Amino acid sequence: MLKQKVLVMLTALLILAVPVSAQEEVVDLEEVVVTASRYEESIMDTPVSIEVIDQEEIEGSNAQNVAELLDAYTGVYIKDNGSQVGTKSVKIRGASSDQVLVLFDGVPYNDNHNGGLDLSIISAANIEKIEIIKGPASVIYGANAMGGVVNIITKNIEDISVTKLDLGLGSENTNTYQLSHNEKIDDFGIYLSYLDKSSDTYLEESNFDQENVFLKINNNISKYSDITFTFNNNISDKVINNLDQNDEEQNLSLSWKRQTEAIETNFRIYKNDRQREYPSSNSLHEKDQSGFILNNINYLDNHTFNYGVEIKRDEVKSTDIENGNKENTNKALFVKDNWNFNSELDLIFAARYDDHEEYESNLSPQAAINYNLNKNYKTFISYSEAFRAPTFDDLYGVYAANPAWHYPGFEGNPDLEAEESDNYEIGLKFNSVIGKGSVSYFYREVTNLITNDYSVSPNTMKNIDDKSEFKGIELNIDNQLTRKLSSSFNYTYLDSQDNNGDRIAGNPYHNAKISLKYKKDEKTFFVSGKLISDNIDGFSGTEMPSYFVVDSSINVPINIINQKIDLLFSINNLFNKDYEVVDGYPMPGRNFMVNLSTKF
Repeated sequence: MLKQKVLVMLTALLILAVPVSAQEEVVDLEEVVVTASRYEESIMDTPVSIEVIDQEEIEGSNAQNVAELLDAYTGVYIKDNGSQVGTKSVKIRGASSDQVLVLFDGVPYNDNHNGGLDLSIISAANIEKIEIIKGPASVIYGANAMGGVVNIITKNIEDISVTKLDLGLGSENTNTYQLSHNEKIDDFGIYLSYLDKSSDTYLEESNFDQENVFLKINNNISKYSDITFTFNNNISDKVINNLDQNDEEQNLSLSWKRQTEAIETNFRIYKNDRQREYPSSNSLHEKDQSGFILNNINYLDNHTFNYGVEIKRDEVKSTDIENGNKENTNKALFVKDNWNFNSELDLIFAARYDDHEEYESNLSPQAAINYNLNKNYKTFISYSEAFRAPTFDDLYGVYAANPAWHYPGFEGNPDLEAEESDNYEIGLKFNSVIGKGSVSYFYREVTNLITNDYSVSPNTMKNIDDKSEFKGIELNIDNQLTRKLSSSFNYTYLDSQDNNGDRIAGNPYHNAKISLKYKKDEKTFFVSGKLISDNIDGFSGTEMPSYFVVDSSINVPINIINQKIDLLFSINNLFNKDYEVVDGYPMPGRNFMVNLSTKF
């Protein structure tokens, strides 16, 4: 209780400390996002905490996959099992990966077998930007968005004809090759990309190979409407301690958009097919997900009114699931009204009704207020409810024991109840002479939290009785220190406890990141640091040592035979720090990567 009062007081002081009356002259560089409401709006006008990773940040980073991109942002914690072959999953404000919805161009992308997603096999290539909602979004997206949303938005088709070649070479015999082409002819546009990546990794008898083909086709069929087709085919083969893991997936979506000054309509159908095989144990998982989303936005004088319908069907065929085959369907209606009450005040009311085939119906409401303190500072208060149904694995998974790995086996729990949460947040967003960023206090109360039960053999899943609490404070600020030098800093304090007041493992108290970027002409020098402190491993219960890791990179253009080539040289773990994110899985020591890219 004392910690909660301190956090609330600290947040209030930070909010009240800003100069409300001062009208500071700053350049308006407001970012536009689509994830918060399923339509375009300024990031300053959303009643949620949201951050954007834009194209410049993606191209200038040394990230090889989505996990490495996300890891630099506020409230995000990557559960990293080490090396290229280790699983990397996202947590946001203590919400586990199966409580965080990952979207691929607005389409659900989570693995429908276990609810999570291995972000290590999603390349950073072909991404235009990523939008991160920190906090529940079930009111718009349903069950999996209980803890947050990560929307991966793929490359836009440019109005030019251009081919791009990217080559990479790094430690542990890491090699990357990507060839992409963009073409625009009148109203027809196409983007096609091929990626090949391999690495031996620093672990014995382990390696990683990946091939990806991505295609996007767009056609403007009239002045007001267009149609887009997207195809993504990914094959990744991992050898982990001489054991094979083979993954294949295909993602297809077809979307139609019609927009006039007053009305916008979006319709999207999609199909995701995944297969994972462990040949040594004759284990095979085939996963199918399909559905459609229809939403309509009316832009009225003082209201932006959004409503829609979504239907999603999930099916899993697995050698490690009860009876070998499970499926269900979820149907949903959602509605949201953003009422511009006056020039200072916006009132937001929203609700989503889900009808789950197995867990019946659920209503997820939201009420929020956006208030303009002045043109540089906006504050918001939000309340929402959210839920998450157990996954097929939670309910029906059956995995044999492996004495060699000291693994007691696993059996699902068909008596699990759905998780439900009440969520509160108060925050301030600013874009002023002190910088651009936000500060917020959040509180999430979860009933029937689903967690692993390691006290029995075989292991299983269980609901935590009564209520679990997740609360904390976040601060992020970007500042242009000089014309050439910029900085970024973010910090998250997170306190998570079950109904007995015991700490929920896997959620560090302190998560801080800082970076400096110096840009002169076309040369960029970048250094970043990450501090993780006071954490308990979710499996072993071990108190994990704190660590501070520094990465650096240099990006310079060079000319070879009149051809401009961008050279990116990066060193990760610059000071060769020994550390672990997950107990028993050492992270890589100092390693480097050289990337060359050119357009023609």
